[in-house]
Amino acid sequence: MFDLFFGRYLLEKKYVTLPQLRSMLERLKSVRVRVGVLAIHAGLMSGEQVERIVKMQRNLDVPFGTLAVQEGLLEESRLNHLLKEQNESCLSLGQLMVDDGLATYEQLEKLFREYSRDSGLLPSEIEALNRNNVNDVLESFFRTADDDLDMYRMYVQLFLKNVIRFISRDVRFDRMRTRQALLCQNLVFQKFEPASAGAGKKEVICGVAGSTSDLLEFARLFTSVSSLGLDELARDAVCEFLNLQNGLYLSQLSERGVEMRPRPSEYRRDVTVKGTSVLQVPFSLPFGEYDIVIATDPQIEDFRPEPAMFARSGRVVVADDSAVSRLILKDMLMRAGYEVVGEAADGREAVEKYMKLQPDLVTMDLTMPEMSGIEALKEILRSNPDARVVVVTVLAQNSSILEALRSGAVNYVLKPVDENTVISAVDAALRNAEWTPSVS
Repeated sequence: MFDLFFGRYLLEKKYVTLPQLRSMLERLKSVRVRVGVLAIHAGLMSGEQVERIVKMQRNLDVPFGTLAVQEGLLEESRLNHLLKEQNESCLSLGQLMVDDGLATYEQLEKLFREYSRDSGLLPSEIEALNRNNVNDVLESFFRTADDDLDMYRMYVQLFLKNVIRFISRDVRFDRMRTRQALLCQNLVFQKFEPASAGAGKKEVICGVAGSTSDLLEFARLFTSVSSLGLDELARDAVCEFLNLQNGLYLSQLSERGVEMRPRPSEYRRDVTVKGTSVLQVPFSLPFGEYDIVIATDPQIEDFRPEPAMFARSGRVVVADDSAVSRLILKDMLMRAGYEVVGEAADGREAVEKYMKLQPDLVTMDLTMPEMSGIEALKEILRSNPDARVVVVTVLAQNSSILEALRSGAVNYVLKPVDENTVISAVDAALRNAEWTPSVS
């Protein structure tokens, strides 16, 4: 699974294109990871050292490992350990990056290091990914001592296994989050009730949420019917997946002595999910972003915007190097009534779009290629001291956010973004109002 998480990172950072990534993912099983890549990932050799041994191999008919040991770059015991891991390694994507000429060994070392730094994963979690065992990965991501949460962890584990089995192997997921409320553009769910009174269990809903287009792609892959449209048939296909998933889950609960009675699957649009506990597990596929949604004592309310929301007006440019993040922000802003007049994939493009379009506000990621978000922010404010910029970033370090605010940003929002928080920040920025950011 490391290849899947690492591949998504390479795509988001634009080290590879989507066609390149898809081509490599299709060839993973046919690739034999060489010792040099294993040694780089394990931190036993640098990319420069691996490059040197590879050049020596061109003139000598000697295995890489033997040369590395002879040159004093690798211990014999370490080499034997790497050779044992060779057939089970999940570093095939890194090997293909080198084989396809997309990265040198030195560049691959840098990419491994950047991913370890930027992913937010613990070394033990990266190791679990590298062992390619779904159970180990999910145990690491969703470890809990709470009995109820353990049942929900079991649901998440089963759900993601079914996604891998029936939808796509290229799945990436984040940790479980607890919310007071969760806004869903589209929600397909099923309610479970205790099978008998006094069973000590609460009503619970389990389902999946996503945008209309993303759920359509989910339905198409599950049914293998490419002609599905944005209609009831597509929603029924997602319900069918959920019925399969939830049927297996109820069987597992029954084996634990917990009997729950399912209600028919439902589809709701533009709703807020509330409850005693609302759990969200974000996951992504190559074609979309989704949430596994679990809520106890659930309340599902139609999302009714404040009357003032219909009066919103403002032209916005969204700057973020992640296409997925731009899509999410654009959808949130347009649903709130704002006009998204442009998008930028790097800091330099953000400045260019601002100069050309003269928007009322820019949402600015801080970590972008070509020119950082802070550099772009300063450039925009040099051209117009009254420009409105809201920083949207994963960087939680006070120093980075403080620098952005001191440089002239009017507000900030931390990723993963919450729709209400984003819209509140933009509203306040355009009204010149005081606003206190909240961290979700």
